[in-house]
Amino acid sequence: MNVSCGECHNNGLRGPGFDQRMVMVEADGVTRAADQSPIQYGNEIRARMIAGATIPVTPPGLPNVKVTIRTPPAIVGRGSIEAVLDSEIQRVAAKALQAAAPDHPWDATDPAVPMMEAAWIDARHAYEHVEGATAPVVPDIDISIDGRVEDFGPGTGTGTLTATSDMFTADGMSGLHAVERVLYASVTPLAVVTYEDGLGYAPPQAYPKTQQDVSEMNDAAVLCGLPTFTE
Repeated sequence: MNVSCGECHNNGLRGPGFDQRMVMVEADGVTRAADQSPIQYGNEIRARMIAGATIPVTPPGLPNVKVTIRTPPAIVGRGSIEAVLDSEIQRVAAKALQAAAPDHPWDATDPAVPMMEAAWIDARHAYEHVEGATAPVVPDIDISIDGRVEDFGPGTGTGTLTATSDMFTADGMSGLHAVERVLYASVTPLAVVTYEDGLGYAPPQAYPKTQQDVSEMNDAAVLCGLPTFTE
């Protein structure tokens, strides 16, 4: 437990502090286990104690515990975040990606890919700066921009994604991670591919192989769940 805000947000920026979370996983090291009972007091690790506390919250000594590190968001300008329209954040991100996208079928060898990757990284970083404030308030918009495969699947997700969904439109999945599944199709770790295959409702990752794929992706779609933006 940090005793001051500055330990995580020095000068209102990211760090130097960090947060650690824990989860019980299956044998593949990725899938969240159904049984989380060994983690008794929540998934946030609290190794330090204040106010007379005597029992830290630490990971159980089991081989199937996965611990991740979270860096804190910058809090500069949080008081004025309401002045920035969600639609404007989406518009800027979508336009950068649309401008970099080729108008022809492409794969990892296309010269436009590095520009698309740079635009995607810029858009991802931009949204990370505000998602801590927007996600709890407007979760539907957060999912449309930053949702993972599971957020669009059946059960706890929106239910729009199926194994036959067209991944080049926003009908099944939209947002930055929908673009990521296309843009980084050839370098996605095998563990991720295997995990998504096992879900049963995620179409395979692929590049746009036809002109129709290209038109769908560039016109609407996965870029942020919004129509094409024009001046």
